[in-house]
Amino acid sequence: MNPIPSLPTDNLYKFCAVAGGLAIVVSGLVVFQAWRDILHQQHSIEAVAAEQSDREWTRKLADMVSKPWWQPEGGDTPEAAAAKTQLQEEARRIKPAIEEFRKRLAADQERLGLARYDFGIIGLAAGISALLGFVLASYGFYNWRKLQLKQDQLLELELRDRRDRR
Repeated sequence: MNPIPSLPTDNLYKFCAVAGGLAIVVSGLVVFQAWRDILHQQHSIEAVAAEQSDREWTRKLADMVSKPWWQPEGGDTPEAAAAKTQLQEEARRIKPAIEEFRKRLAADQERLGLARYDFGIIGLAAGISALLGFVLASYGFYNWRKLQLKQDQLLELELRDRRDRR
């Protein structure tokens, strides 16, 4: 009969340590993925806004060129009048597209705001998860080490006892 009571297995502590480390890694990955998605949305909105700005500038330019301030009314040549009419048509054609893009851009910016709000919630949840993972990993590694030291001492005592018997 063994006079020393058996120590609990260290598998529980190993599990705690590994699960805590895994919780920390997964929390970091979730936050990174959410951050990357927000950046992608932001870049997409910036590209659409630049395209929108270009269209608005084209419309304003067509509007300005079709109504030059330096030419009096009725002083147009037939070619200039045709070009003026063409530019006015282009300005009228572009205007509905600009309004549609404005609405779409406003909706995209609203979605980006919601995504940023969601990122805050995800960050908070991931932070709590990472904190719990750190506590779990610390508990597991600390107790695993403590138990391992006791098992090492016990094995060393058994080795000495066997050497002394010989």
